[in-house]
Amino acid sequence: MKKIFILITFLSFNSLLSQESILGTWYVIENDDESRQRIVLTSNALVSERLETYEVEEPYWKKDKESAIISLEKKGSGYQILGFLPEKNQYFAGEFWTDKNGELKTFQMREASANKEDALSKLDNKNSKKLLSKTYYNKKRMEEINQLPTLEKLTKEDLVVTMKAMLEYSKVLEKYVNESGEKHARFMAVKAIENLKNQKFLELGYNPFVFADPYYMDRFKEDTDVNELNEKMTLMKF
Repeated sequence: MKKIFILITFLSFNSLLSQESILGTWYVIENDDESRQRIVLTSNALVSERLETYEVEEPYWKKDKESAIISLEKKGSGYQILGFLPEKNQYFAGEFWTDKNGELKTFQMREASANKEDALSKLDNKNSKKLLSKTYYNKKRMEEINQLPTLEKLTKEDLVVTMKAMLEYSKVLEKYVNESGEKHARFMAVKAIENLKNQKFLELGYNPFVFADPYYMDRFKEDTDVNELNEKMTLMKF
């Protein structure tokens, strides 16, 4: 009996440790290199907050929406979340992935459900969840990104690599748009491709969130290879 108790305690402790990698405060980086939106994830709540700056003496984080967390479980390489929206008396489901770089990718069903089973069923049937995810960053990762060169330093080689990757993603997302029948499918696909583009630039060592003046693509406007690739883009032009 003592061995069983120790094993249960060990498993519970490991479960808590695994969740700690996604629990905490995660920020969205806006295109002006600042964050005005964040989520605070605890074991029992998911809180969305916005930075209030208009006509205030000092900016502060204002709660936008709070959902109760019913369950937060390890699933594959990520975590499955089941939540409850008190103001709507409805349930929602989502999946989170994180990595050692301090980035959190989230996918949350836009449609709420009347019961838990329906919410989880909708999530399981959703294709392209990872492509449709939204990316958040912790403070350490934001500081690292701020040290990267901006897109003013972008080389043609890296631009072409990024454009080709987005073409491949676009094929999958276009299929999702055509087959899903969801009201906001195209909007979600466009936002997804923008997120994926920024992730690719980060992977190549650039900070894509600082607005470049002049626009970084201006340097390539006469380039035949770049223009031909851009013409093939359907969801988004560079």
